[in-house]
Amino acid sequence: MPGPLNNKAYKFHEGQLIYELKQYDLDAEAIEHICKIIANHHNLKDADTTEFRIVLDADRLVNIYEDYPDEGEDKLKEIIG
Repeated sequence: MPGPLNNKAYKFHEGQLIYELKQYDLDAEAIEHICKIIANHHNLKDADTTEFRIVLDADRLVNIYEDYPDEGEDKLKEIIG
């Protein structure tokens, strides 16, 4: 299948992830979209869909204490906006 799933950045995700996604009867386009989000969720590349933005925002929230370890609760709320 041509497209991002054949890109080296996605090779890690082609095995177990694609197997799991196929269990839900997802079409190739949906699987490619999910893999693209997972493979790029740390670099903002192609952050062009609502689903992608949700994952980026969730990842940012999960990592905020690591990114700002010395900030207090009020400052973290300000950063989150």
